[in-house]
Amino acid sequence: MELEPSPKLAREMKRYRSEDLEFTARNITFGDRPRSPSGEEKPVEGVVVESVSEGGWAAVARLAVGDIITGVNGVPVPDVDRLRESLEKARESRASSVVFLVRRGIRQLFVEVQPVWDAP
Repeated sequence: MELEPSPKLAREMKRYRSEDLEFTARNITFGDRPRSPSGEEKPVEGVVVESVSEGGWAAVARLAVGDIITGVNGVPVPDVDRLRESLEKARESRASSVVFLVRRGIRQLFVEVQPVWDAP
């Protein structure tokens, strides 16, 4: 009998740092996924906010460490590569706001960031 490999740890996951919005996110791990009261895993795709710089745009908008970002501006975000693409697109278009769809504990909410984009 062949055993399945162990799930990756948080420190092994790919990360992305948004210099514009001043937060860091990483791919979600098995341990990050919300559980139902019965203990079963709920299928959630997204990225976990790992750090938020004090006084940065993400902090002003109340994005929090531990939040799971599942979408940006209506586009699903299953991993940090898609997060990077979505934020680069918002930067290129100088979007007046960036709206994150976030899972925070048992709640799902929108977090709107209204950044002032620096010169490219």
